[in-house]
Amino acid sequence: MIGPQNKRSAARWLKTVVGNPPFEKEALTSVETPPVRLAALAALQRGVARCGLAPEDVAPLQERIGQVGGRVEAEARLIAALIRATAPAVQKLTFLLKLASGETAPLGPAADRARGEAMRLVREEAVRNELAKSPEQMAAVRDLVEKAAVAA
Repeated sequence: MIGPQNKRSAARWLKTVVGNPPFEKEALTSVETPPVRLAALAALQRGVARCGLAPEDVAPLQERIGQVGGRVEAEARLIAALIRATAPAVQKLTFLLKLASGETAPLGPAADRARGEAMRLVREEAVRNELAKSPEQMAAVRDLVEKAAVAA
């Protein structure tokens, strides 16, 4: 997009679309699964950041997308279900860190909840022992922890 007037127009249009109740309703009631909806919202949030709008226009858009993502996750109870799942702890940790870093969920309340649960898992002795057995998994988790820390 070229020109400040065009960028302001695009920002106004995006604010209108993202701020409308039908946007949130579609995100909450779509036929897609909650992880797919969260990933789509994360991609939208990253796209808004990359499109070259003024920072004062980007911040409210990203915040609103994050709030919608938080509602999607809260209604689906995705993080709570993941914590209760019988999957290996490293898989849970990897999924939580991807949520927390903005890869599979928009930054906001859902990412914050995922970050908290991931940090709780990292402190568990069994998880650290499992990671110590596999250096490649440890490296992957370390990269995700760094991304999540930057996203915070």
